[in-house]
Amino acid sequence: MVFEDGTHYEGEFKSAGIFCGKGTLTFRSGDKLEGNMNGAWNEGVKVIATLHMNKASGTAQPNSKPV
Repeated sequence: MVFEDGTHYEGEFKSAGIFCGKGTLTFRSGDKLEGNMNGAWNEGVKVIATLHMNKASGTAQPNSKPV
């Protein structure tokens, strides 16, 4: 599934547009969420995953506090 902003999802679906199970959500920046996702994109998705940040695009410094 590919979204308008270039984000794409590869993984399990319950039905068209409804995530249900293991998958990878890759953002345009190259950052990735890998894990379990359940729900519809436009209604909210419950995510239990690991975030892998693309070091080339990341601007956050290690141990920095959120703005």
